[in-house]
Amino acid sequence: MNLVAASEAHLATIMNWFDDAQSTKEWAGPQFPYPYDRTSFKDSLSLDKIASYVLINEDEECVAFGQVCERVGRCHLGRLAVSPENRGTGVASILIDSLITRGLELTHTKSASLFVVTHNFSAIRAYEKAGFRFSAYPGTIPYDNCLYMLKPE
Repeated sequence: MNLVAASEAHLATIMNWFDDAQSTKEWAGPQFPYPYDRTSFKDSLSLDKIASYVLINEDEECVAFGQVCERVGRCHLGRLAVSPENRGTGVASILIDSLITRGLELTHTKSASLFVVTHNFSAIRAYEKAGFRFSAYPGTIPYDNCLYMLKPE
């Protein structure tokens, strides 16, 4: 598997991973539009402003997506998604580790953070397996029904 910069060419694949307003908003945040078209999807992801990556498998297929940015002094992972047919296969672990490695270099920080929806138990397990632990957020969490997790140095 190879982590590469996300491009507009990957959008059609990623768009097909979400088929309702609830799953879209839980993944991308409450301001993300649904339904979306290619233009609104691209604009809402802010590919030109937020470091965005896809995980490509040996068949050159896009199997996962994630973004990284600096948030409160940490490498913050966001909008992590694994294609439906690759969930439960270990792809999430590869995505998380790859994004942290790339993100720490990019943000010049020493620890990673993320938000997770309170009822997304499979994501919580994946994040805990990767070394993330629940933590208090320094301020008000900007999303409803979310928890904050940190992976220390």
